[in-house]
Amino acid sequence: MVVLYDYKLVILSLTVAILAAHAGMLVLSKSRTLRPLPFKMRVSAGALVIGGGVWTMHFIGMLALHLAQAPEMNAFLAINYAVLPTLVSGLIVIVLTGLGLYVAMSGHLQRYNRLVGAVLMGSGISSMHYVGMEAIKSVCIVTYTPQGIITAVGLGIGVSWLALRIAATRYRGKRRNFASAIVLGLAISSMHYVAMYNTHFAFFDDPVILPRPAFDTTYLACIVAVLTFFLVNAFLLLALPSARRGAAALSYEPVDGVTEVVTTDVLEAVPTRSLDENVAEDQPVSIGIDINAAMHYINASSILFVSAYGHYTQIGYVNETGMFSQQMCNRQLSDLAGVLEKLGIVRVHRSHLANIKHVSGLRKKGERGEVIFRHDQAPRIPVSRSRLANFSNAVADVCGAI
Repeated sequence: MVVLYDYKLVILSLTVAILAAHAGMLVLSKSRTLRPLPFKMRVSAGALVIGGGVWTMHFIGMLALHLAQAPEMNAFLAINYAVLPTLVSGLIVIVLTGLGLYVAMSGHLQRYNRLVGAVLMGSGISSMHYVGMEAIKSVCIVTYTPQGIITAVGLGIGVSWLALRIAATRYRGKRRNFASAIVLGLAISSMHYVAMYNTHFAFFDDPVILPRPAFDTTYLACIVAVLTFFLVNAFLLLALPSARRGAAALSYEPVDGVTEVVTTDVLEAVPTRSLDENVAEDQPVSIGIDINAAMHYINASSILFVSAYGHYTQIGYVNETGMFSQQMCNRQLSDLAGVLEKLGIVRVHRSHLANIKHVSGLRKKGERGEVIFRHDQAPRIPVSRSRLANFSNAVADVCGAI
């Protein structure tokens, strides 16, 4: 049996894989210019766009396949695709891609998270391929070589590790990001075509032979590709920056006549209203931090302070268990300040930002001050002399002090 390919559809499958990889990296990236998404929504969107793109690439690649009885292409095997295995293969790759992304980016498995995530994603891609191949077993005999299966599974895991590696890196500009998408898309496609190279087809005793393919697969492939482009476009729009709202960033002007910050050494106050009343509503903001070489996203509302640390920053926050934690972030303080100040995380020093919502008091130390946080384990951070009056008034206003 002669295996032939429609190279127009092969190119189309590569294009789908590249666009899906590009959209997936945008959704999962840490760019400060892109719309922030909650962690679980980010993972779900990434699973749909990457898993759906991989499945579409595989399906179009299968439509490009023609099985001929002779090299002169005058006798084709009638290929039909069973619906159930085709749909199940798509479900498998999307679910396992989502699990792989969650494991790799949540940080629960610490130093093994990326490896386990790559194994899950690679298993999903490989399983999708071989389950999808079951859809054509009713029309011909399909056999696989052990070395072909091992190569395909290993390549799937390796490609998945590359995808997770790229997803954990910072957005690096349009050109470099799209170049990475091309590499990743071609790598994803290579798994399918390497597996097909190691697959063997044989006729049944009485196959149905047609003088040409039963239907023009180009039309079906184009329909599937267009639907995928709509899906990818939806997630690209999701990853674009939010529209600017009319509200400006928080700023606290000095109050006329104020010459002293506090009349006692410590100002203590209990909040009487939410910070949300003082800040314009916007999409929830998440900040990426590195935990054991894995990217973990924390909600900005849980941040107590952000401090400069060389070219990076150190973020103090309340974790999911309610405990205070500190982790490094590869973003500079100036990058984070513009976004976080809109949420009440304001600059109190040239090297520090503080979240007013988590402040319980201010201690005066000469002409400067010191922020006291509600969490007992949180360290105190300095307040510069030039910002002390404004910050004291802001804390008193938010806490409802009289």
